[in-house]
Amino acid sequence: MRPTWCSLAQVSLNNYLGQPLTTELELTTIAQSSATDARSWENSIETARTQRPEVRAAELRMKAGEEGVTMAKSAWYPQVSIGAHYNFNNPNQRIQPPRTQFDGTWDVGVNVSMNLWNWGITSEQTSQAELQVIQAQDAIGQIKDGINVEVTQSYLSLAQAKEKLKVAQEGIKQADENLRLTNERLKNGVALSTDVIDADYALLLTKTNLTNAIVDVELAVARLQKALGEE
Repeated sequence: MRPTWCSLAQVSLNNYLGQPLTTELELTTIAQSSATDARSWENSIETARTQRPEVRAAELRMKAGEEGVTMAKSAWYPQVSIGAHYNFNNPNQRIQPPRTQFDGTWDVGVNVSMNLWNWGITSEQTSQAELQVIQAQDAIGQIKDGINVEVTQSYLSLAQAKEKLKVAQEGIKQADENLRLTNERLKNGVALSTDVIDADYALLLTKTNLTNAIVDVELAVARLQKALGEE
C-alpha cells in the first residue's frame, strides 16, 4: 500500500492529465532548470498571443469582418460586367442576306450599372459590417487580456513551485546529514536508538516533500504550456 501523500499526488496528476485516477505513474525525470526557465515572462506572453487557437480564430473573424466592409462599400461604385457570345447557325440570322450554310458570328458587350437610389441600404450594410469589425477587435482585446492574466499566474506558479523544489532538495541534504550525525552519536553512546528513528523519520518526510515538490513543478509546467497554447 502506498503512503497517503503519494496516492494524493498521483490522483491530482492523473486528474489534470485527464486519465483514470488509479493509473500508475512513474517519475522518469527529476524536475530541474530547463528551457522554460530561460523563457522570459514577456516572451511567454507574446508566445501565447500568437499560438493560442482562440486568438487565431478571433483574428480570422475580424479579417472576415473587414472583407465584409469592403463588400458592403462596393455597392457605392458602378457594377461593370462583360459578356461575349458566339453563334454558329444555318442560316445565321446575323448575316444578310440569309444563306443556307453554317456561319459563325460573335459579339462582345460591356454593361455598366449603378443603383443611384437604394434608400440607404448600402450605408446601413456598411455600418453593420464596420460594427462587426469593432466587436471582433474588442473580442481580441478581451481574449489577450485574459491570456495575460493566465500566463502570468502560470509563470509565477511555476517559479514558486521551483523555489519549493529547491527548499525540498536542501531539506534532503540536511536530513541526511542529521541522520548520519545521529548514527555517529549512537555509536559513541551519546544518543538513543529512538533518536535515530526520529532522524530517519525526518528524512522520510523530506523525501515525501521532495516528491510532492517534483509533482507540483511538473503540473506547473503543464499549466504554463497549456496557457501558451503548446499542448
